[in-house]
Amino acid sequence: KTMQSDFISQIIYLLSAENFFENKNKELTIQSLMHILFYKLNESLASKTDDFRTLALYQLHQNIKNNPAFPWTISYMAKQLYVCPRLLHKFYYDEFGISCMQDVIKNRILLAKKQLAGTENSIKKIANLCGYSNTEHFSRQFKKETGMSPKQYRENL
Repeated sequence: KTMQSDFISQIIYLLSAENFFENKNKELTIQSLMHILFYKLNESLASKTDDFRTLALYQLHQNIKNNPAFPWTISYMAKQLYVCPRLLHKFYYDEFGISCMQDVIKNRILLAKKQLAGTENSIKKIANLCGYSNTEHFSRQFKKETGMSPKQYRENL
């Protein structure tokens, strides 16, 4: 990236030098340098957009991990990254190998496992702490992910 900005600086220097002197092909040279300058600026902006998106994806991934109980929705997450839900899914899956909602579920189940192992809280309370308003839905999802019900998981510890 430093090389890119040095290159752009040199093009600007050449433009100013060419503009200062009276040469036979001055206008053609300036036009060509301007084309190169705009191509390089466009490349630079494109890479910054990619960097921003990657940074935003990692931030979202970390937020899901830190706050699995938050009422995450695809539309909410897509708005955070300024993309449509379809692009969010593509970018997230390409970066992490998992859909964003599957990541939410995975992190909620991890939180539930910690709660089941470390507290005497009821299954209903744990479901609520993990972002589930419906205990049955929580139990079905927990069993789907772990192969056992929350109660069985706690008993097996």
